Amino acid sequence: MVITFGIAFLKTKQLQPKIHYFLLGIVCVYAICIPVIFFVSISVAAKINIAVTLSGVLTLFVTSIRSVKQGHSPARYYLISQGVVLFSVLFTALCSRGILPLYHIAPDIMKWGSALEMILFSLGLADLVNNEKRLREKAQRESANAQKQLLESQVRVNEQLDALVRQRTEELEQANTRLRDLNVTDELTGLYNRRYLNQVLPTEYKRAFRESTCLSILMLDIDHFKMLNDTYGHQFGDICLAQTGQIIRQQLHRPTDIGIRYGGEEFVVLLPGTGTDSDGASSVAENIRSAIADCLVSDGEQSTKITISIGIATRVPDKHDDHEELLKLADKQLYIAKENGRNRIAKESLNTFD
Repeated sequence: MVITFGIAFLKTKQLQPKIHYFLLGIVCVYAICIPVIFFVSISVAAKINIAVTLSGVLTLFVTSIRSVKQGHSPARYYLISQGVVLFSVLFTALCSRGILPLYHIAPDIMKWGSALEMILFSLGLADLVNNEKRLREKAQRESANAQKQLLESQVRVNEQLDALVRQRTEELEQANTRLRDLNVTDELTGLYNRRYLNQVLPTEYKRAFRESTCLSILMLDIDHFKMLNDTYGHQFGDICLAQTGQIIRQQLHRPTDIGIRYGGEEFVVLLPGTGTDSDGASSVAENIRSAIADCLVSDGEQSTKITISIGIATRVPDKHDDHEELLKLADKQLYIAKENGRNRIAKESLNTFD
């Protein structure tokens, strides 16, 4: 009973597992000896009882010392109580042998020792309960801190994941935009290509129809471009195309104005919205024509000036899908400009306000 109580009190299974199993062995030996003592003499039975009990008590005494060193505070009360018991037993034994002439107080020593043992055990149990409570609270705090850290870590991971997703989404959108731009951009001139014209012209025409605003188309063509290629070479011709595209971009000041390479040496400029009636379109066309006429195109070895002819068509649409007719009208005006001597502008305005 004393040994099993000591095992539980000192928590030997958690703190001292090797001694724990040794004490369990002593308990088993003690259990085996119980039926044996009924078949042996009283003196032998007493010696067996003393041997087993003494070995258990001494082992618990050593165990309690080790537990105190490990910081198990209830073990201090157990150690002191066992010391009191051993002292009272030893004192009584010495008095009964006549070694100490104090046999008359031996019973009082035993009673006071037992009382002090109970008091110390009570204090020890209270400390043990408090210690368990402290351990539970510590475990709860550690668990709460661990959950908090886990939650914070999860939040950080989610934020990083969200940031990564946003970054990848932006990169994908940028890549899609670049790809879309590449699909509708003329590499040589930097202007939009004919594919883009096929997309944007119907849209702008329908918008002009809904809003009853003007839509102007400029059709441009570099004069004598075949002769230019034959005289200076196709690479020089590409320089002329690139220079023309740059000038067109420079002369388009509104975000809604669109410059397009229509094909070969032909270009188209869309001028939608307010301010792009016949006079406004003529002003833009004249700025482009004069800027190109004043520009000297050179590849470092040879140089020349080029000119451009422009046809203008302006309309306030009365139908939502008649954009091809407006493009044909601008092309017709371009041929008129060329027939009239090139390096000039020809225009026709169809106003459906009437």
